[in-house]
Amino acid sequence: MIEFSLTDAGNLAIQQQMHSPAVYLDHWAMRRISEDSALETRFVEVLTRKAGTLVISWLNLFEFTKMRDPKTVRAAEKLLEDVIPQLFFIESNPFKVMENEAHLSAGYVGSGAPQADTDLLRGLTFLRPAGLKAFTAEGLITFLHEADIGKMIDELSSTVVERIEAMRVEMDSSVSVENLIRHRPQNRTFVNGTAQILQELLRRFLYDRRINVTINDGIDLLHTVVPVSYCDFVLLDRHWAKEVNRMRQQFQRDHLKLPLAHVFSEPKDGIGRFLVQLSEYSDI
Repeated sequence: MIEFSLTDAGNLAIQQQMHSPAVYLDHWAMRRISEDSALETRFVEVLTRKAGTLVISWLNLFEFTKMRDPKTVRAAEKLLEDVIPQLFFIESNPFKVMENEAHLSAGYVGSGAPQADTDLLRGLTFLRPAGLKAFTAEGLITFLHEADIGKMIDELSSTVVERIEAMRVEMDSSVSVENLIRHRPQNRTFVNGTAQILQELLRRFLYDRRINVTINDGIDLLHTVVPVSYCDFVLLDRHWAKEVNRMRQQFQRDHLKLPLAHVFSEPKDGIGRFLVQLSEYSDI
């Protein structure tokens, strides 16, 4: 939920909170819902009725800047506009989120929500709404395109790939490092599970050396780790939905308790099944 308010000094402040049910849509899901008027209407109606939140990252918005058809961009922005103010901008970088979580655990004043992307939130203040609306999402994707955020995505994805390669080297050269990576915690409860989710999803890359880790793998990890850690529902592509469900089973075997989103993918009417569960959602 996004809100504007006035500070004691009379300045305009913008804030956001994530209310459940919180929903993150990967690129394919956001396109499918936004480009189908019936699906879009149904999704907005259910999310509004449940007082939930559509969770957005600069990563999935940037992917729309590469679309050649302007209708695709307009449809995505209309979806955002239709759910305003029930939006939350989430940080895609799991390393930054884990750092924020550590600050919060240490009791740093003003740490705020560790998963929040305050830079993207402030971007709304540069957009000029029509009429009497407090803010708008129209033009947000164009704004990100002009900000050359693609370079930042490539750099962050490359960092993920480099870290995986470095961990592979460390595993080969040190038994203690290999044992540390191989070790899974048991019988524990985590308030924030970002580190555990990242570690578990990285295992496939670390142990299967036949996999050539690519920039796209880095992007897919960025789409997955933080949203799965903080949201209630996440729509991902088929492979990563299967990875998250495999991870869920592993955590159950290890008796680990941590927040973990329900995930859906495109096959077998994934969007339809997601909308049914969203309509039946209860946090009681």
